[in-house]
Amino acid sequence: MGRQASMKNLLVQLDDLPDEILMCIFKKLYNGEVLYSLMDVNQRLDRIVRDTIFLRDLCLLEYCPVDESTFSLPDPIIDRFCSTILPKIGHKIKTLFLSRTSIERVLHTTNYPNLNHLGLCDIEYKVAQSLFSDESPLAHVFKNQISSLFINLSFKDPFSREGLTSIIFMEIFKRCANLRCLKINPSLFDLGTLNNSIAYRTTICSTLLELHVTLTHMPDCLYILDGHFDQLRILHVTFDRTCFELLDTEHRLKLLPNLRIFSLCCAAKIFGYNESIVLLVRRMLNLEELDLNFALAHCTKFIDGDTLKKDIITYLPRLYKFTFNIWSRIYYNGIHFPSDEHNQNIFKHISNNHIITSTDQFQEKRYRRYHIYSYPYKWKLYNNITNNFRGGLFTSVTRVSLSDEHPFEYEFFLRIAQSFPFMKELTIKNRKAQHNKQLIKSNNNNQILSIIEYPNLTRLDLRKAHDDYLELFLFDTNISSPNNLHLCCNYQSLERVTNYFTRYITRNKCVNLAALYCNPMASTILAIVEYGAQKQRISLDPHSSYQDICNQIYSLFKLDTINSKYSLQRQDSLKFGLFINIDERTFQNELKQYAIKNSQNPVLRLRLIPAISKT
Repeated sequence: MGRQASMKNLLVQLDDLPDEILMCIFKKLYNGEVLYSLMDVNQRLDRIVRDTIFLRDLCLLEYCPVDESTFSLPDPIIDRFCSTILPKIGHKIKTLFLSRTSIERVLHTTNYPNLNHLGLCDIEYKVAQSLFSDESPLAHVFKNQISSLFINLSFKDPFSREGLTSIIFMEIFKRCANLRCLKINPSLFDLGTLNNSIAYRTTICSTLLELHVTLTHMPDCLYILDGHFDQLRILHVTFDRTCFELLDTEHRLKLLPNLRIFSLCCAAKIFGYNESIVLLVRRMLNLEELDLNFALAHCTKFIDGDTLKKDIITYLPRLYKFTFNIWSRIYYNGIHFPSDEHNQNIFKHISNNHIITSTDQFQEKRYRRYHIYSYPYKWKLYNNITNNFRGGLFTSVTRVSLSDEHPFEYEFFLRIAQSFPFMKELTIKNRKAQHNKQLIKSNNNNQILSIIEYPNLTRLDLRKAHDDYLELFLFDTNISSPNNLHLCCNYQSLERVTNYFTRYITRNKCVNLAALYCNPMASTILAIVEYGAQKQRISLDPHSSYQDICNQIYSLFKLDTINSKYSLQRQDSLKFGLFINIDERTFQNELKQYAIKNSQNPVLRLRLIPAISKT
């Protein structure tokens, strides 16, 4: 009754607002939420939500802000859409995104005569095979209507992926006669799959104009470009792993005059800049827009403005927009670095972007890193930020990683907060203790330093960070973050910082965590126990007390504990043949730490010896 009354009051309040205000409110919500909540509620709201702006594009997925993933809507919501909503609005839908569990049901609920753009998320192979078959009742839709397709395949058996993706890949182009834009899920292609799919055909699709795809190998990009999509104008390529392969001589001389927009992003590192990136891009004679985002490993020279001009820009006379984010690493010093002004002059005829550079020197690992990028920064990830970071405003960035050989202090975290206002994920890799830790505590007591605010932070990874940084985020006096924070850290660090979960100042932050991910702890530890000439195996609970383990071992060897006393020893982790006495007061903590450090194969060696009589 209370919920019904609350909904009734809400509807009364909505009815008091003019149509223009309601439209502004509803536009800020997901279309699916608007339709599910307000359609058929009353005549006025029904008229508003039937506006084309809410019906044209429909996404029946739920969004997770922590990792930006999507998943299926609850069954009751899908039931209402299929039974009541979709039959009334299906003829107005132009774009439709569906998840694995609802794909077949939603597509068969009603007709979609104006459907042009379709997204199939986390779709299983058998469902995809059924949809793209001749017998599918939707065959005419794919053949005559679908011009834009996003497909994200899911495989229960990863070893079967190569052959199955090849089949789906060919079926898509066979059935979708009017396909103009295709976006494929990560790693749909690999060298064997793609090569086998197109070996017997000159042209796979003569209608495709735009392709977004994640690849595994650099040569795969050539198989896409070498005449198999002869009308392709836009290509976005992401490599999901380190690229070692170089382009072979056979493909080096073939030109790619049709391509107008090319984007390349490598999630890991690229080897052989000249033999991969340069040779590939130079073939795109009529390229107008170019976007490069990669890190170069083990290079003999830094990639700066002069290098990009000499290797790429000179060969692309029609290029008018060039955005880039390039890291390069070199293992010796004595190199001259051009100024930002010099780099700016090189790119002044291409775009209005500013060019920013930075240099970091890592003495412990004996290398230098050079970063050059176009600003405004357009990418979601900003990696490898050090203390040399000069700041700025990066509104597109949602994921940030910090890494340095020198400690991060209060001013640095303040600069990060100001530079990345929409940061959702933060990873800190720094094993060095803070120098000004005590000063921060003193200032906080006197309320001199303001609290640093990370209002959008949802995920914090401190697995490779010193305890000081965990303390910084868990103390109420240092950093303000939302209550839905997902924290990744080492279990030992968490115990130290919270003083085994008894420290009051960390209580509020710990209680309000949405999720806590610690190093995995083995559920059981296999122990090999020696007693004289005997050896026995026993499974131990990492949470067991010293006395519980002793009782297990006594029972295992059928020992008389009334008339005899025994001591338990464990093998020294540093000296294989040496056994040391176990400290009863700290044994339980040691057992937990052992289970964490050896979570994949925890085998503990113990030895039981008769206790020495003191009489």
